[in-house]
Amino acid sequence: MVRLKTRYILFQLRYPQEVDETGVGGRGLPCDVPTESTSTLSARTLASTLRLSMTKNFGDEALADTLTSFVVKYFSNKTSTGILRVHRDAVERVLAAMFFVQTVEGRDVIWESVGVSGSISKCEKRAITRNRRVIRELRRAGGTEAEVDMAEAMLENLRGAGAEDDEL
Repeated sequence: MVRLKTRYILFQLRYPQEVDETGVGGRGLPCDVPTESTSTLSARTLASTLRLSMTKNFGDEALADTLTSFVVKYFSNKTSTGILRVHRDAVERVLAAMFFVQTVEGRDVIWESVGVSGSISKCEKRAITRNRRVIRELRRAGGTEAEVDMAEAMLENLRGAGAEDDEL
């Protein structure tokens, strides 16, 4: 029996109306500041949107190739961050399909791929490292307490998703 080899894609949804053309928020804060998604946005909605993009841009055959292990393993509405599991051979097509998604639930969105990893634990570690950097930048740039709390919520959500405390 052959083992299915998968990859994990760490992604973040960004909402362009909240970022200016310089790539930073309206008050000069780093663009990595998390933005909350609507409460109706779910992992199922994201998966179906991505599948529709795959079909539209690459056809049914490409979609069939990705369906063997295509699952949104983690998604946080509070931080708009998630982890997607895909088949190893389909990573490039899934990343391209993410690029082509322009709206989710009627709201303009940029689906940013933060990183690709071979294990979910490495993906979580990358997210935690990134979130710590965002918190440091927010404090240095004079972010509001609510923005710092939002970034710290990213860490807490990932800890609850399975990251070990000794990894933090």
